[in-house]
Amino acid sequence: LELPPRRFASHRASPSRRVDAAMARHAPDYAIMKRRAEEDRIAGHVAAARDKNKAMVMAHFEQRTGARIERRAADARVRKAKASLDADLDRRRRKLAQLLEDEQEQYEREVEATFETPEQRKQRLFARAKELRAKREAARKEEVARRNFERLRAGTDDLRKMDSDHLLLTATRERAAQLAEAEEKARRDREEDERMAIEWERLRQEKIAREEREAREAAERNREMVEALEGQVGLLKEMTAEERAKEAEDAARMLRAWSEEEKAEKAREAAKVEAERIERLKVRQDNEVTARQRALEAGKEFNEDMARLQATLDREAGEEAAEKAAAERRRLEAIEHRRRLEEQMAVEKEEQGELDKLYAEEQEREWRKREMQWEAEAAARERLMKDVDASRREHIAKVEEDARRAREEDKVRASRTKEEIAAEDARLAAEAARVKAKNLQHQKELFNQMRLREEAAAKEAQATYLEGRLMARAEEGYQKQLA
Repeated sequence: LELPPRRFASHRASPSRRVDAAMARHAPDYAIMKRRAEEDRIAGHVAAARDKNKAMVMAHFEQRTGARIERRAADARVRKAKASLDADLDRRRRKLAQLLEDEQEQYEREVEATFETPEQRKQRLFARAKELRAKREAARKEEVARRNFERLRAGTDDLRKMDSDHLLLTATRERAAQLAEAEEKARRDREEDERMAIEWERLRQEKIAREEREAREAAERNREMVEALEGQVGLLKEMTAEERAKEAEDAARMLRAWSEEEKAEKAREAAKVEAERIERLKVRQDNEVTARQRALEAGKEFNEDMARLQATLDREAGEEAAEKAAAERRRLEAIEHRRRLEEQMAVEKEEQGELDKLYAEEQEREWRKREMQWEAEAAARERLMKDVDASRREHIAKVEEDARRAREEDKVRASRTKEEIAAEDARLAAEAARVKAKNLQHQKELFNQMRLREEAAAKEAQATYLEGRLMARAEEGYQKQLA
């Protein structure tokens, strides 16, 4: 506040202007400096709160912007992967369509190649007719040559005798060769039967040994599979128990951390409230001390002014004793000056009251701003705690869902393993049955071959016997003709 210009207007030439100057140097300047210092301190707090609020807004904005950028990047990657998959699918579809078209064209060409044209059919028939005509002509010529040769031989006695002798010699040699061949064949048959019997016995023993070995191997595989399955089930139980214990431990640790964070937050809130209360008390005490100091300084300055005024009056009264009119005038001026001084002091006191009132109003406004800021921070902390709680619950639910899915997958895997074991057992049983049926079939075939060989040997022996009888009869007829 500026001092009124009329403060020393009527006393410019007064002897007591030094007292007025001293009063003007002390109380108003001190009040202004104190007020400026208090305003600077309040402005510093306001700037700090504004910077803090700005930093908080920037942090929230960066978090939201980062999350939005990550979502957009993830969406872009998903779209890119989907476009790549769609392009690959279209390429494979085009390739399959081209393959199908090529196969269809190849099939059409092959179908067209299977049909004969009339010209091709005509040429094929002509070639077949020529071939048949050539075969008939060759057969006819051969038949004519054979009959001419037979007619020639039949018309010559020497040739007929030579033929008869040659036929007899040939029949005798062939008979001896047939008898030797029959004996050799019988011997080979006996050796083959003995060898087949030995081979069949060996195969039977190998089959028995193989069946026993396969049975042992199947039992061993089943035992190993059962042991592996039991180990997997035990390991699954241990892993499930460990996961449950770990989940319980994580949940307990999270609850403890949450409780500790809540306690720490309450402690910080209490410490902050206590610090603010102490700050308010300190400010109030500072204000009271400042008011008392101002009052003491004002009283001290008043006493000093009064002392200086009294000394000045006394000195002036001693110096101007002779001049009563001047003394009276100076006395009246002193009285007037005191009156004005008292008025000025009343004005300054009133102004100081207004300053205190303004300062109190400013402090009240600043306090309301702080309370609003604290309420906003408390609401933000509460929203943050709710978000953290929701995220923790979602994480716990996700962990439980993952554990449930893992258990279901383990159950499905165990069921699939059992089914595979059962299928493998069924396959082994079917393979064993197939091998057994194959061995039985092989045995039946061996028996059939032996039976067919015996029947063939019997038929051959009968044919040999009939041939011998016929040859004997022919020999008897020939001997009769010779006789």
